Amino acid sequence: MANCPANDNLGVLAAALEQACVELMAGYGVRATVQPAENQTHPPGSPMVAAVDFSSHQVRGTVTFRASQSVIAQTARGAAGMTADPNGFLADWTCELTNQLVGRMKSKLRAYDLTFNVNVPRLLASQNGGELEHGIRYRFVCESGSFSGYLDVLIQPGFLLEHNPSAVDSVAEGELVIL
Repeated sequence: MANCPANDNLGVLAAALEQACVELMAGYGVRATVQPAENQTHPPGSPMVAAVDFSSHQVRGTVTFRASQSVIAQTARGAAGMTADPNGFLADWTCELTNQLVGRMKSKLRAYDLTFNVNVPRLLASQNGGELEHGIRYRFVCESGSFSGYLDVLIQPGFLLEHNPSAVDSVAEGELVIL
């Protein structure tokens, strides 16, 4: 596991991020694998970067998604209803992928009785990535390039994420859940 957190709360959040990244890509027919720590590099060229802030009484933070344009385009080609040439809307699609990434994390964290509010995703200027390195991060490779998921989070002192199997309903990805 890349950047393995020692704290139990951070471990739960990191696992949710890693699983959500892999599942997000799989949903568009893209097989992604975690890059070994010694081979971790940033996507080459001018990557697309988007972030979503989230908050609750117990946690608040930001999830950032950074990917090569080829990865964004590949997922767009795997999405129902998308046109054959996704280059005209890569920025919007990057924000949408980031929004879906946070949604998948939120779904996984329901098993810990953790819910949070999610803000609107925003596109960030392409960055060299150095400012993202202080949080939890996973870098992945796939057929069309590489991408990264980042989580920068603050947790209320004394709060402990505890697994509650009864908190999990059978809700499929993409279904509307009103809490």
